[in-house]
Amino acid sequence: MTRRFIAAPLAAALALALVTPAFAGGPSRDPVPGDELHFAAGDVCTFPVEMIVESHAYVLTFETWQLFTGFGAVTVTNEWTQDSLHANISGPAKYVYEEDGSISISGGGPWLIFNFAGDPWGAGMWLTAGRIHVEIEADETMSSLTLLGHRTDVCARLG
Repeated sequence: MTRRFIAAPLAAALALALVTPAFAGGPSRDPVPGDELHFAAGDVCTFPVEMIVESHAYVLTFETWQLFTGFGAVTVTNEWTQDSLHANISGPAKYVYEEDGSISISGGGPWLIFNFAGDPWGAGMWLTAGRIHVEIEADETMSSLTLLGHRTDVCARLG
């Protein structure tokens, strides 16, 4: 399954992180843009979801890794009922690019994770707090998701 999940700091972070860094010497510092995502009923929750990500974050890009830090927040809305929640998802997160094309992501603090059927933890959306580690294979599938902390089921809360 194509890997599409949000890990703090922001939705756009994954898209930026998938660009192979090529900066030898010092890091570059770039803003991470906000984003708006929509999921159909059954993709991650039993209802359609709108997710609006606010970003005042940036990414430091080194030769083989990136650090995402700064402020990020998300508003998640059940599009049927219009019930919503707003949360801090500032992370931070470190993305390490392996020679085989895989990515190791680790971090702490508040994150928002969303998964599809077949992913670790199955389909759903969770706010997490604590240490998290994610392994993404070269084909963009998630092979591992580990949390040392707690998670709140966003689908259950908004459903």
